[in-house]
Amino acid sequence: INYIHFMRILGIDPSTVSTGVALLDVDNFSGKVTTLLYGEVAPKKTDTMQNKLNYIFEDLKELIEEYKPTCISVETPFYSKNVKVLIALGQIRGVILLLAGMFDLEVFEYSPREVKKNATGNGAAKKEQVTFMVEKILKIDLSQATDDASDALAVALCYANNFKFLNKVK
Repeated sequence: INYIHFMRILGIDPSTVSTGVALLDVDNFSGKVTTLLYGEVAPKKTDTMQNKLNYIFEDLKELIEEYKPTCISVETPFYSKNVKVLIALGQIRGVILLLAGMFDLEVFEYSPREVKKNATGNGAAKKEQVTFMVEKILKIDLSQATDDASDALAVALCYANNFKFLNKVK
């Protein structure tokens, strides 16, 4: 078995308003998960789409260069009747995939339902329930965090838990 001892996961919850980001260190031997950071990348609301994408690109690039994650875990767009929102999320996803290619990082994608189910056991859980469980699992206080930052932590945890499961099955 080719078992990876240590991982640094960059969790991303894409949005044109506020893209949530989180970094978790996972020691797969001890099972210890350490929260390095969580927050958001928030371009100006009045910026053009190309400037928003550039802002997100530059911030994520800086984060990757500084913290050197081993992979990226990202939430996929939810179904929406608003085509403009889906297109914008697709463009941000393109930025994330471009950065993954530049830094040779594997990308793992999870639907909002998968992320909620992983965190709470219920794929239809409310944001507050997800935040509550993320706080308990990581032993951190998210009372001052944005929903996007909390979601990014949940997305990173989703990959960490799936990775552990996949490696135990082999």
